[in-house]
Amino acid sequence: MCQWVPGGTPPMSRNISVAAVVVTFNRKTLLAECLDALLCQNRPLDHVFIVDQASTDGTGHMLQAQGYLQRGAITYSRSEKNTGGAGGFKRGVEMAYSSGFDWIWLMDDDAIAKPDALDTMLRYTLVPQTIGIANAKIRRDGTLDTGHFVYEKGSSPGSQPAYLTFSSFVGLMVSNAAVKAIGFPKAELFLQGDDTEYCIRLCEAGRIVFAQDSVLVHKEVSRPPELIRRFGRDFTIYPKDRFCFQYFLWRNRVWIELYARGFRPDRIAWLASKFLRVVLRTCLVDRIDLPFRLFILLRALMDGVLGRFDNEFPFRMRDRLIPSSDREPRPADFQVNPEGK
Repeated sequence: MCQWVPGGTPPMSRNISVAAVVVTFNRKTLLAECLDALLCQNRPLDHVFIVDQASTDGTGHMLQAQGYLQRGAITYSRSEKNTGGAGGFKRGVEMAYSSGFDWIWLMDDDAIAKPDALDTMLRYTLVPQTIGIANAKIRRDGTLDTGHFVYEKGSSPGSQPAYLTFSSFVGLMVSNAAVKAIGFPKAELFLQGDDTEYCIRLCEAGRIVFAQDSVLVHKEVSRPPELIRRFGRDFTIYPKDRFCFQYFLWRNRVWIELYARGFRPDRIAWLASKFLRVVLRTCLVDRIDLPFRLFILLRALMDGVLGRFDNEFPFRMRDRLIPSSDREPRPADFQVNPEGK
């Protein structure tokens, strides 16, 4: 582990204070790797806030045993109830903002920052109107994960600088001034789309610049997909327990297009086509437990239209219909789906 000396900064950024916010749930090994990468930044961080979403794998014990909590510039906050990725980021941003840090660097516990990631990002603070800075996210195999960002119209990989309309919370850094202007992430969204909604607000207040040469390795861990044979080919399919959580994806998409984007006809048409496609696919491909799956989708549509955030609904459905032996733990986050942007 690197020796961390908070506040030891190069001349260019010594007057800028930066805190990282790491949201974690039941991935203590990855969390340790994430923290080690943060503590080894060429430009040291001023503080790290760890938001633990009610982990049951001994995360707190690991942090204590391995000495992370003995470092004065690390704050560990454990929630008694998992409030999803959205709730975790809201809590983390609240803590960092109230502590007065100039910039707040957001990430999940599976994000591993290259040693020069922060130093590189801080160079972009000089770009006019910048209130958000996003890293390049790469997969384990070194390829760029394009599902984590969307270019602003007119920007491209060759733009200097390049601007974004969306960046996932995997490495997005926001300014204190931005939080003051637009507030905190929307905890009610729970999972899926909280970063999309927040970036909509960011872009109304300023610009998100893409630090293409600042790199995070996103070591996302997901359950292997299940396959089903239809029409002479294999399709991936969500088992019944995981399909419950599609509620968050579609409810939040509907709410974002109706309310966060302001009911744009082109976006509503896009959303309708996407929703009809998923219903059609569910009927033709999934087929198994079809009434149950259609009920989840239609409930998501209705709650999105009504602006109803019943975040316990998917868990009630899972607990009522699925034997406990077949359930997976309550999730803290799902992977970004670029179709939702």
